[in-house]
Amino acid sequence: MLNIDLISVAVASNSGSGSGDGDSFTLHLLHTNDVHSRFEPFTSRNTKCNPEELDNCFGGVARRAGFINMMKKELGEIMLLDAGDQFQGTPWFYFYKGHDSSHFLNELKYQAMALGNHEFDNGVEGLRMFLGNVTVPILCSNLDLTTAPDFMKKVNERIEITYKNHKFDVVGYITDTVVELSKTEDLKFSNELEKVKEVVTDLVRKGSKFIIALGHAGYEADKRMAREIPDIDIIVGGHSHTLLYHGSSAGVEGDYPTVVRHADGRRTLIVQAGTAGKWVGVLNVAFDEEGNVKSWSGNPVLMNLSIPEDPAIAAQIEYLNGNLSSMFKKVLGRTDVFLDANDKICRSQECNIGNLFTDAMVSFFKERNANATIAFINGGGLRGSMERGDITYTDVITTFPFTDVIMVAETSGRALLEALRYSISDFNPNKEKHGKFLQVSGLKVVYNAENENNTFVVSAKVRPDYEDIRPNATYRIITGKFLLAGGDGYTMFKGNDTRILEFGSWNFFSVSVSVN
Repeated sequence: MLNIDLISVAVASNSGSGSGDGDSFTLHLLHTNDVHSRFEPFTSRNTKCNPEELDNCFGGVARRAGFINMMKKELGEIMLLDAGDQFQGTPWFYFYKGHDSSHFLNELKYQAMALGNHEFDNGVEGLRMFLGNVTVPILCSNLDLTTAPDFMKKVNERIEITYKNHKFDVVGYITDTVVELSKTEDLKFSNELEKVKEVVTDLVRKGSKFIIALGHAGYEADKRMAREIPDIDIIVGGHSHTLLYHGSSAGVEGDYPTVVRHADGRRTLIVQAGTAGKWVGVLNVAFDEEGNVKSWSGNPVLMNLSIPEDPAIAAQIEYLNGNLSSMFKKVLGRTDVFLDANDKICRSQECNIGNLFTDAMVSFFKERNANATIAFINGGGLRGSMERGDITYTDVITTFPFTDVIMVAETSGRALLEALRYSISDFNPNKEKHGKFLQVSGLKVVYNAENENNTFVVSAKVRPDYEDIRPNATYRIITGKFLLAGGDGYTMFKGNDTRILEFGSWNFFSVSVSVN
């Protein structure tokens, strides 16, 4: 028996009467975001479950399926949406290349999914294969389809979903910074706010009463969208891995739903449900017949052991897990301490798993006489923690799942200092953390996030003697091709100050497992 009321799902949020008269009906909306290939359960420390701690295991697609089935049984009719980033994060994606994501989206019968930036991690061709397999409508209004004409039948600006004889228009969007974050190649994207505003204006002109924005741009961007487009009733968001919750719960970053109130009395409700499928959001919204939000309730529901798994999906997971190559279970080394990849830490300060990986990069190239003492990676690349004990390929791939290659380059002190300033430029302890924050080896950097002159870097010293970085000096660095190509906004490495050296392009796994 669940320890929640399945119909209301959670305590009612602050609700009130909206404008307009007439009978009301209630939408029961279930939503996920940023699942990141988490098809198996995991612990509260984002590590693999084991039989000794099943009470500390959460998520998994079989449990999500079980919960969705229960909600359908209890509520009758639901709407099921996903806000993007089904791809990337575990050996499943490394092995199945997104075929697993399309399969389970189809199995769980999602009604729409927004494209996330990680859906491009296998390039445009990888996305093309995904689109060919998935039967769920994929939404992205601000993708310029003239740059990908073969996507026109697969990617939609919006779709119409009929719910209890009412027509809901669902508009998709993605952050326009996706071109800096993934392998979008020649695809072009317009500003998501302006494009959604254009689409919603057209929908209202045509008489649409119920509008949902489903997108992947982050909590701050979603709040801005809600303020500027009052005709949106609900925003289902992702990208920032934000856990919104009404009441007290660990890791909460805002109220569920976050309510933006407009001058004319209307409200826009914003929801997001953390990451990795650990939670499934459940929002109940009462509308009047004119499309006005009258009241709301709900909360994300924790996918713990009180939620029974769907046995058919669980059997599929067991079968597919057995297909994973035995190489993923190979022991590469061991750790005597817990290595923490919590994104609230690694995206805002030094973390021990970032130290391990960057130190391993320096050691690897020291053996190849590269004479490089500085290494760095973006904190957003670190996705999974490691428990004390043996380290396997699975652990390495879960921690750093991207198919980046590590390279040696020469760059100026000027570019290096610019990169360090950029690393901390969006820091705000009370807001979403950004993946561009650098984890480093061979540097001692002191940051001041309250520095009024906006430089943020108090001092930056370099190994071996930890002298101040000199702007006109040349330094050898070790980092990923992703950053050297300007990924995550590191455009300072694309200029004449930086050149790649001939020490080869090494797969990240080769680098990380060579030192143990």
